[in-house]
Amino acid sequence: MIVSETPKINPYYEKIIKNLTKLLKIDKNQITIKATTNEKSGLIGKSEFIACWSNLSIY
Repeated sequence: MIVSETPKINPYYEKIIKNLTKLLKIDKNQITIKATTNEKSGLIGKSEFIACWSNLSIY
């Protein structure tokens, strides 16, 4: 999960996926990226910070 007002993640989505597949040596269908804004609230909403959470599912 990526939370940011700017930059918008959509233009970088495919590049992020490509780099993660190489780094992790997995198929792109095993990666999901979610992005949202903070609705102009707090430091993230003022474009002063970007937050990121990651989850890993092992099966």
